[in-house]
Amino acid sequence: MLLAAASEADVAEPLEVLAAEFADDLAALRAGRVSFLALVDAMHTLARVRQWRRAWG
Repeated sequence: MLLAAASEADVAEPLEVLAAEFADDLAALRAGRVSFLALVDAMHTLARVRQWRRAWG
């Protein structure tokens, strides 16, 4: 599921980097404190920020 979300979010970094960046969120997901959709939304937001930074330097 994480790989699919990463692909959809157009994340340039390897999956390991993405997983490390969201390690706390993944732990919260496993514990039931955050929904998968909230995690995917956060990934999409991060991807948009990175795209903007790449485009505008």
